[in-house]
Amino acid sequence: MPDGLSSLNLTRLLRAQGDTIPIVVYTSDDALEPLARAAGVTAFLVKGASLGELRVLLTTWLGTLPHATVPRADIHDGRDAND
Repeated sequence: MPDGLSSLNLTRLLRAQGDTIPIVVYTSDDALEPLARAAGVTAFLVKGASLGELRVLLTTWLGTLPHATVPRADIHDGRDAND
């Protein structure tokens, strides 16, 4: 994120330019939801949400993008991809 530009300000800027790309907020602060919604975010998810909730959200919004693929449902085993 560029210095001085918050995610909500970036969302406002993109929406003002007519951009309709899905924007998902993932945060630990559920009190931000009204501000995020007012800024134009597409979806809001609070940290600690279940894997199922995240999967539904990604499936819903990635499916709206051309050429997007939904990540496999496998649970990462914690190893680095270079291992």
